[in-house]
Amino acid sequence: MRTLLLAALLVGRCAYASAQSAIVGDAWILGKVSVGTTTAGARFFVLASSSTEVPFQVSGVDLTPFIRVGRDGTVGLSTYSAAHLDASGTADSADMGLMLRSGDLYGAGGGRVQIAMGANGSTSRRHTFTTVHVDSTALNSLDMRIWTPDAGTAADVATMTAASLVSSTAAFAGGVHVMPVGAPTVELTVSNGLSTGGGTLHAASVVTPSSRRLKSDVSYLAPTDEEAALARVRGLRHASFRYMKRKGAGYARDGRGPVRRGLIYEEAPDAIKGPAESLSLQQRLVESELAFKALARKLEALEREAAR
Repeated sequence: MRTLLLAALLVGRCAYASAQSAIVGDAWILGKVSVGTTTAGARFFVLASSSTEVPFQVSGVDLTPFIRVGRDGTVGLSTYSAAHLDASGTADSADMGLMLRSGDLYGAGGGRVQIAMGANGSTSRRHTFTTVHVDSTALNSLDMRIWTPDAGTAADVATMTAASLVSSTAAFAGGVHVMPVGAPTVELTVSNGLSTGGGTLHAASVVTPSSRRLKSDVSYLAPTDEEAALARVRGLRHASFRYMKRKGAGYARDGRGPVRRGLIYEEAPDAIKGPAESLSLQQRLVESELAFKALARKLEALEREAAR
């Protein structure tokens, strides 16, 4: 009789457990867990019905969601998701909605990836965003890398840095460096992967603001300034050359680079020199205009003398 009563209690307990169970304390489950179905498709599997608004949610004590998965496939982090993945920063410290903890120290090779983007929904041919973190004003950067066959197999991450947003100790503080090699020296540095600033900029127009409201200490130049500009233009020594390519910590001759024509920084007058050993095209144009005015005045004097 006692055995029959014990069996009846166990059957009743199992029937109760099949409907609802509460576990106080720790629980260890060695097999799969399925919710809403008797066939688990994963270690933890939740099958939502058509009437289930939220198949999975982890909440605080006030039911505010920490992680929420909607029946439409959207995932919300501390929010009711409005996109496929929605991370809310409202009421967070400094309103930070998403923080990626990765990156490299300067000189570590940039191996760690912050964001990777594969082709056609796969993990192959991955373009990446990488970051460099260093405890100084300069050389912190956010790099955009494009996958090319030089990276290795299709499963390897990109190695070609197409553009870098990098900090600097210069007056402009931060700059953009295209195909970076060496350190950027102005707000926008266009390199070619071989020499710093050796790239080409293609633009329909380049605008330099020139309104009087943006300028102070305006003082118009005199004929003596025009004569001085003429003397400087006469002294220019134009040359043909190739840009060198970056090699290790220095530079090496690049016999395959295009032959260019121009001036040598060290031989140019100070009036046309720009930052980072560059020559200012704008100042060269100003020098040419001043020199032309000096020549025009000399020509007018000769015409008056010839007329007499």
